[in-house]
Amino acid sequence: MKKIIYFLVFSTLLFSDDLGYIEPKQIKQVEYKAEIKDTGCIKIELKENQCIITSDFSLPDGTWAKLDKDKTENFKNIKIEKDKFYSETEKFTIERTIKRNKECVEIIDRIKNKTNELLPLIIRHKTELQNVKEHYLGGLRVYLKRGASSEPANPTTIVITENGSIGFLPLNDVFRVHIQNFVAGNIYGIADNELVIKPDTEYEARWTVFVLEDKDYFSVINSMRRFLDVNFTIPGSECSFTNRGKANKISESWLNQFKPPVFVNTDMSKEELTQYFTYKNAYFVILGAVSEVHNFEQYLNTDSQPIKEIIKKIKEAKSDAKVLPYFHCFIETSKNAKEKYKDAMILLPDGEQADYGKPELPLFFPTLENSFGKDQEKEIELLIDKFGFDGIYWDEFEYSSTKYHYGQPHDGYSADIDPQTHKIIRLKSSVTLLTQPWRVKMVEKILNEKKKLLVINGNPHTETILKYKVPRFVETGSISNCTRAQLFTPIALGDHLTERSEKDAYRKMLEALDYGCVYYWYYYLIWPEYPTLTSYMFPITPIEINKGYIIGKERIITKVSGYFGWGDNTDAEVHYFDTEGREVKRDTEKIKKDGKTYYKIVLGEYESCVIVRKEKK
Repeated sequence: MKKIIYFLVFSTLLFSDDLGYIEPKQIKQVEYKAEIKDTGCIKIELKENQCIITSDFSLPDGTWAKLDKDKTENFKNIKIEKDKFYSETEKFTIERTIKRNKECVEIIDRIKNKTNELLPLIIRHKTELQNVKEHYLGGLRVYLKRGASSEPANPTTIVITENGSIGFLPLNDVFRVHIQNFVAGNIYGIADNELVIKPDTEYEARWTVFVLEDKDYFSVINSMRRFLDVNFTIPGSECSFTNRGKANKISESWLNQFKPPVFVNTDMSKEELTQYFTYKNAYFVILGAVSEVHNFEQYLNTDSQPIKEIIKKIKEAKSDAKVLPYFHCFIETSKNAKEKYKDAMILLPDGEQADYGKPELPLFFPTLENSFGKDQEKEIELLIDKFGFDGIYWDEFEYSSTKYHYGQPHDGYSADIDPQTHKIIRLKSSVTLLTQPWRVKMVEKILNEKKKLLVINGNPHTETILKYKVPRFVETGSISNCTRAQLFTPIALGDHLTERSEKDAYRKMLEALDYGCVYYWYYYLIWPEYPTLTSYMFPITPIEINKGYIIGKERIITKVSGYFGWGDNTDAEVHYFDTEGREVKRDTEKIKKDGKTYYKIVLGEYESCVIVRKEKK
């Protein structure tokens, strides 16, 4: 019966002309109007789509200074020029300017602490909207009328109304790290609830508002991606590999969960390894830690020759493979670590050291000044120079397990602030901000000094790091984590918790496509018996991501039906995959419409295809 129903559904699609035409959006100046009103609030209009954005700033006596629709509150000495607003309170001054970009309005708020003390400041920018159809916080659709999200990898508040869409996006490092996206009834906005400004110091907050006619989430996300300039080439796929041989035992009960139950290891023949890497279309091969995990002293004493032999064997099996070692900069397990790196311990509010879920995995923070940072730099140099890797795979790049450090040194921007009194409860430091100068130096060392490659777990949390165009993925123990990849490289890592076969992995690839993401293989024990969707997935330079498909300069990957094209007369070849993830032959109708070429793609459930652009001769 199920087969009959499936056939009927597929036949209906096959003979229906009710398929949409899908191609990259033609980008042009959004014809919005934007102005700073006399009260300091911001008004943006696009046809029938309008929003007025008001701002609240906390005062240390528990009250608020407000830039509201019709009035200011607790501000004085107001000065107004074209696209510029100036005012002040007893504690701070604010100079606000707006910048009109192609698809968004950028707001720059320069706030100066007038006092000789740390100034705690809660800041909220918000708009009131009616006739809302959908709203998203941090990339996730929220069905309640009250909620909040704090996810720097996707720090967005996106609202779809009957007239269009509106999106908030913070830009500068501190605002993005501190971000809270919120909805409260009909009020939508972004906030920083954790800011402190140093005495007699100016802080610049930059944020953007996107107002579009389109009425869907991905239209806003794609506008943001273009503004952030993150549509760069992802060169290839990835897979993990072990540095263990047959001598290392693995329990049969565990191995039997995989199909087929093959212990992938370094003692395999060249032919076996070639099949393994080819069927996974491996470009980056991530090798496990070369010594005891998270132990710097072990790295110093480990013989490099066995690792070099493994690298050689991998490259003999797949000549274009780039072999990268595992690296993590926050956990250190050497015996004397707590004494040696006492000044780098990440501390909790109670003064105890933070750990990675268990005391034997203590957390530290590397900086340019402390000895832990210097030793972690040596570890990177050892991996590249001593062991001969092609670059670094960096796990948990932004922070690990614990976001904030409650001790010295202070990052200069962060504190727990009482939401009622607006006073500082205690200072804290964002691990992301505190370690960023060191991490920037290491990225520069890897990419520019050593001329090596870099792959990172976790997408950027700051504007500073955003400029480094390297592949970054998100883990998918929960597939909704893919929302964290939508503002950089849209890559989903396979799920080691549930994937046990190439079919499992293929189904995860399709789930990732629902978020506009491509896929990187994870668990090394999955041995594909046939190539699947990743065989034609890379290289890809994203143009647009969407629910169920991604359009790249080189190819279009889709799990949904439609007439697909690039808005030109591109010639292409089409590769189809069945419900098992096996490539199948199928004819494709080529359509000409309005002087453009489209490919008629009709897919059933769990099917997919890749349309690969042919190079012009």
